[in-house]
Amino acid sequence: MTLLRPQLRGLVFKLGLFYVLLSLPTLVLVESAILIHEFHQFMSGIANGSLDRAAENGAAELARQWPHLHATDSPDSTGVNIWLDAWVLQLQQPRGALTPDESYVLMELADAPLMAAVLALDGHVVAQSRGDGHWTLQLPTIEQIASTGGTHTVALPGGDSPYRIRRVIAPLRDVSGVSRGSLLVEMRLPLPWRHLLRESSFESPTVFGFLIVFGLA
Repeated sequence: MTLLRPQLRGLVFKLGLFYVLLSLPTLVLVESAILIHEFHQFMSGIANGSLDRAAENGAAELARQWPHLHATDSPDSTGVNIWLDAWVLQLQQPRGALTPDESYVLMELADAPLMAAVLALDGHVVAQSRGDGHWTLQLPTIEQIASTGGTHTVALPGGDSPYRIRRVIAPLRDVSGVSRGSLLVEMRLPLPWRHLLRESSFESPTVFGFLIVFGLA
């Protein structure tokens, strides 16, 4: 019996170690596969115009609020800033009308995946939403603003690496049909492999630590 106990302890330790070594790569593989699948689904929705429609709807909503944001002939930038922050926060939520499959990929990949700005007719920034402090919004040129014709949303040049950047600009017309400027929306998401390698969330180390302790126990 005494000779058998060290053998059992050694076997239990080997089984625990095998469990840890097997479960950790499996967890990483499953998490990566789910994240990549959601990312490609989300980007497919963006390619099909979900960001354009969101900008168009946002411009229409802001136009309805425009009379209440006036101080004489100029819009109240504080009020527009508050509206932009609330709108962007709502837009990046799973049920915020941007993610067609109610995916959590935006919240998973970035703390501040969206930024928006209201631009005057001459291109200067009237108001801008808050970002994460490491992201400078790329403003359009006067020619790009004019390309909307004051009537339709236009997709602007973006980027694909190391971030997926998509930019759209929508004309802003008040209830009387007068052009007041434009609404710029910019999305900036890291690629999934970049997030998994460099920007892991707090939950992953916690789960890894639990698996190690559970396996050894």
